[in-house]
Amino acid sequence: MAKYMVKPGYCLHLPRKVFAHPGEEVELTGDLEKEVLEKQSWKVECVPEPATEATEARDVPEPPKDRAVKEAKAK
Repeated sequence: MAKYMVKPGYCLHLPRKVFAHPGEEVELTGDLEKEVLEKQSWKVECVPEPATEATEARDVPEPPKDRAVKEAKAK
């Protein structure tokens, strides 16, 4: 299953006299995706998948006190 967006200035013809208009996102699967890409591929572009955030909060223990970095002395 992939999402496609119709390019500006084009109209995508789908089965049963359904149209996708410029800027509209369409999910195509299986045979329909294959058929549309074979006949009308220049009218659509892939919509990138949203990036998953890898910035989940993790509980990180503090370093051991005997290995902690000492502050530099001011001269």
